[in-house]
Formats: sequence, structure tokens, C-alpha cells
Amino acid sequence: MAKPSLNELVSYLQELADRRNEHQAAIDEIDAVLSQFGVQAGAATGRRGPGRPKGSKKKVGRKKTSKKTVKKAGRKKTGRRGKRVQGVKQALIDALSDKPQSPGELQDKVSRKVGADVQIATQLQMLKNEGKANNVDRGQWVAA
Repeated sequence: MAKPSLNELVSYLQELADRRNEHQAAIDEIDAVLSQFGVQAGAATGRRGPGRPKGSKKKVGRKKTSKKTVKKAGRKKTGRRGKRVQGVKQALIDALSDKPQSPGELQDKVSRKVGADVQIATQLQMLKNEGKANNVDRGQWVAA
């Protein structure tokens, strides 16, 4: 498509301006007729669109909730792992001794000390990597 020349653009803009003036003249004529009968021109178009009315702060037509929904909303959500327990690592270090212990025995000791059911497998591996625990025969653990 070829670019329009400057003369074509000027003539097109002039045509648009003429059409606008014609429409404006028609609008002025309509306003004059309406004012003869005491009707304001903008009164019919004063309606806002769909949505909340101007100046309202609350939603209109609040959604009803069932008792089940209210109960669910009031419940505290815990993640996949449950609540986070602090001090598991230190309790595990304290539970380790020179005598070999199974992970189940260590888990029971740590759970009693912390006051919550905890999993210690990852903590045991971290302590092994840090050099604070050693894995001995058949999954038994001792202090390093």
C-alpha cells in the first residue's frame, strides 16, 4: 500500500472537520428543540453503566454463605507439613549418644522433648553432613 501524499491527508482532515461541524450543528439544533420543552440534553444519558453506584462503599447484594463455608474460613490452615516445630535439631543433637540408637528411638526422644510429633530423617542426614552424627550398622546412629 502506497503512502498517501500530503495533499490527500490535508483534504481528508478537512472532510472530517466539515463532517464534525455538520454533526455539531445538528446537535445544537436538537438542544434548541429540547430546551423549548424544558428538557435538559444530558438528562437521558446520566445513567452510569453496570456496577456499583457512584459513591457507594459497600457491595450491593452481598453473597450469602453457608455454615459450612463459615466453619472452613474460621479454621486455621496448616501446610502439608503441619505446624513448624523449633528446636528439633538441637534436641536431636542432645539425644544422640555413643550407644547406637535406631531412628525410631531417636524420633521418640526428640518428639517427647519438643512436645510434638516430628520427623527427623532429614535432620539426621544434615547432622551427618555437618560431622555431628555417624550412621553405623543397620541404620543405627551415634554421636560423632
